[in-house]
Amino acid sequence: MVTYRNGPPGQGPGGEGERPGGSSLSDPNRVHVTLANLTDLVDLAPGFTDRDRAPALAPDPDQIEHDAFWGRAAPEPAYDQHEGETAAVRAGWARPAERWLLELLAVAAASVAFVSPSISLLVVVVGCVVGGMAAFVASGNPLGSLPGRTLRRSWTLLHPRSSLWAPALVSRTAIAAVVLSGGVAAAVWVADEGTEGVAAAARAGAWADGFRVAAVLVCAMLLTSVGDGHFQRKRAVQRWAGPATDGTLLILAVSCCAAAVLTIVAVPHPTDPIASRADGLGWLPAGARAFADRVRDDIVTNELNTLASCLSSRSDTSWQPSYSSQNAAGAPDVARFVSARAPSAGVPSDLATVVMAAHNQLAPWVETIEVGWSTGERVRTERDTLPSRQPVTDADRLVAATTVGSQWLSGGLPDPATVLRCSAGPVL
Repeated sequence: MVTYRNGPPGQGPGGEGERPGGSSLSDPNRVHVTLANLTDLVDLAPGFTDRDRAPALAPDPDQIEHDAFWGRAAPEPAYDQHEGETAAVRAGWARPAERWLLELLAVAAASVAFVSPSISLLVVVVGCVVGGMAAFVASGNPLGSLPGRTLRRSWTLLHPRSSLWAPALVSRTAIAAVVLSGGVAAAVWVADEGTEGVAAAARAGAWADGFRVAAVLVCAMLLTSVGDGHFQRKRAVQRWAGPATDGTLLILAVSCCAAAVLTIVAVPHPTDPIASRADGLGWLPAGARAFADRVRDDIVTNELNTLASCLSSRSDTSWQPSYSSQNAAGAPDVARFVSARAPSAGVPSDLATVVMAAHNQLAPWVETIEVGWSTGERVRTERDTLPSRQPVTDADRLVAATTVGSQWLSGGLPDPATVLRCSAGPVL
């Protein structure tokens, strides 16, 4: 038997410091707990729930942030402790549909970023800021205290443990964007062409759509939030969908998936009006563009060296690459290959192979490919008219995109095996 005091110390017949026992059994300010009345005491104790008979504790934000950094799933509250509402029991596929409803709605809304990445990111960021301010005021906090809270939260994020999430999040987003865009492109290529050239197809898909996929992922993360904010939004969505039947919930989930797929696959993908400015660096601050341009020059230079080595080892021609690095903003980025051997009967085929492999290998900001030889003749191909999401193996398309020296390509056939093999070199 355990004895607990209902009143503060010093009250009751025994006074302060009285030990349980003897006359304390008749003390009205004491509660005697036995196995018989333990269940009744738990029911009456504050902070316990009728559902689980356990304290309804909110998740610790610091622990959630720590678990999210290391990739661990944070514990989700089973119900809304503020309103005491229990979730409706779903059956079949309606149960996972309700559990992932917030994520499905976020992906459906974020899929618009695949069409217009920069504008969608700006809209989502502004919407999250305005929504956060509205929620802050609606919770009873004065608007004047918002700047101070923002500064305190920003200072907290500068803590070494808290600041680690930024590079980790950027790395995970970049890796996920490359894997998703490259994986989908590789799967489409395997279904249409087979396994040969799958690495080149994955590379082309990652270069073409990696930025758009990253924008979709960032928008989805902003809409779903993280930590305690994620749980609050999830509970709000579940309360909103609570009156719906299982069938209605399934229709909503399927509609979200269908809307995302149709937006990504069927809607045209125009050039991003913000990112395309300043030679493709319009999405960066002006002070960071010079550094980013140097990084891009290093990437293209490495790609050209890898490609020239691969082509030279598979033919009798020794190719020497060059690139218009450190050129003025807005000037065309040109990749060049020069051969010391004059063209002969078999050279047009080599030229087509070089131009095709270069188009499939080079980064998307390289606009023009030039191939020349010692006699002064050259071939100039504009990449904007060639497909970018899959490797090019069609000689007719290559001839149509060539503005100078197309006669050297019209009579020759490229080597598909060499084109696909040399189109899958490393980026760095």
